Amino acid sequence: MPTAAPPIDGAAHLHSGKVRDLYQLPDGRLLMVASDRISAFDFILETPIPDKGEILTRMSLWWFEQLADLVPHHVLSTEVPAAPCSGPPCAARPASTTRYGSACAEAATRLRTMP
Repeated sequence: MPTAAPPIDGAAHLHSGKVRDLYQLPDGRLLMVASDRISAFDFILETPIPDKGEILTRMSLWWFEQLADLVPHHVLSTEVPAAPCSGPPCAARPASTTRYGSACAEAATRLRTMP
């Protein structure tokens, strides 16, 4: 069974996605937590990857910092005990991305080498 969203004192759990959990803090801010869950083809796998959530959060924060002069972002603070970052409520824009580059390159190579 995939891991459930952990309870966070003082925060209401709103939603769980494939790898992130969304909470609302008492002051109305939203808290997004990257979990150790992993998904493949929109299916959450049973075995989490230790520290995956922390690595995803560190990578995201690095990119937010790199692009701060070019585009505004939603991160208000990373000073939340036992949680990565919080931000103001905003309108959701459902989106999903999947990297198929390797599969496409392999298929293209096979098509070129077919008799």
